[in-house]
Amino acid sequence: MCVPPATREITFTAPDAKDVLKAEAVGADCKSASILFSLRKANGDLVWSIALPATRTWAFIPDPDEKDPSPQKSVSAYMDATLKAASVTKSTDSPDWPAGKERPQEKSGLFITTDIARDDYLAIRSKGDPVLCLEPTMGIGQCFYFQPNDASASLTADAFYDMHS
Repeated sequence: MCVPPATREITFTAPDAKDVLKAEAVGADCKSASILFSLRKANGDLVWSIALPATRTWAFIPDPDEKDPSPQKSVSAYMDATLKAASVTKSTDSPDWPAGKERPQEKSGLFITTDIARDDYLAIRSKGDPVLCLEPTMGIGQCFYFQPNDASASLTADAFYDMHS
């Protein structure tokens, strides 16, 4: 492990939940590490995870104010900033998908993509379920939804949409 994990408590799976969003660098050193993001319920049950090579993140983009930062400092700062910027909203706040459009439309102009069919996307959007968004890679925010009140649904968060700048 090149740096200690970063964690943040969030409320996602239930109104009073103390879920834990975690980022950890896994690998022999920071330059070759994979960054593993996970979300677990307070009891430790895994709700969501994603891993990506640290080199595909913005961890190694130099800060203009920093003189040759160490890989450890860069990875640690990236993980802390990514968790701090993560947001939990409701699916009803997600971008609308107007009839006749090929994808959801965001008022800010961000390019929205999803693998979900329009009718399914709009059904999820209408429920008001929790949505977690974070930006693990440069220019791409990823959002996941959780269906806490649907007994037939998965107990994990599922991909909802991506935002591209």
